[in-house]
Amino acid sequence: MLKELGRREGTLSISTLKGCFNQKHYTAFILGSGESLPSAIRKIKKVPVDKSFLISVNQRPLKLIKKVDVIVSGDVYESQLIWERFKTHKNLSEYSKKKNPILISTWDRYSDFILEDFVWWGGYSSMTACYLACYMGFMKVVLMGMDCYQGKTDYFDGLNNRNGVIKMPLENHLEMWEKAFQYCPDAKVKIRAINNPLIELFGEWNTKNRGQRR
Repeated sequence: MLKELGRREGTLSISTLKGCFNQKHYTAFILGSGESLPSAIRKIKKVPVDKSFLISVNQRPLKLIKKVDVIVSGDVYESQLIWERFKTHKNLSEYSKKKNPILISTWDRYSDFILEDFVWWGGYSSMTACYLACYMGFMKVVLMGMDCYQGKTDYFDGLNNRNGVIKMPLENHLEMWEKAFQYCPDAKVKIRAINNPLIELFGEWNTKNRGQRR
């Protein structure tokens, strides 16, 4: 569906996707890059592929999962790298065969869709991805690998972010994420987390209860 709507020119409005998964009973899994991502991926292996939708926050999760449906980025440098990786001339033939993911960036020149209809950007690309999934109407939106930079390393591959701004106490990160209840449609019902501190806010998702709040 998205492959038919997306354009390399980045001129199609994001409003085209509003509610496009309503009543389809799909779950959107949003892949961050925290230390908990590998264990979270193991937990979703039994989810039927035809009922799941993978959204990668930037391209680091592609080290663990080779194929995703959408990549979201809010960083101009990262957006450019992702665009060049998937939308260069040598990859256009693959794109036309629907092998490459749709790219959504807050920087229009590197995005398949212009995000003029968005009302919440959050502070991180992961928040933009979360809003996107709720905006598109997924039944559940599951946050994975979003450790709020509280682990021994910032990323699952052992690397650290050089941006000192993210080195905040957990409560500061949770305060930022709490705004999801204000801006993301049906956030209390839809958003859940796996193996990360955001369970405190949104409740835990697992294959048994599919995200009942505690």
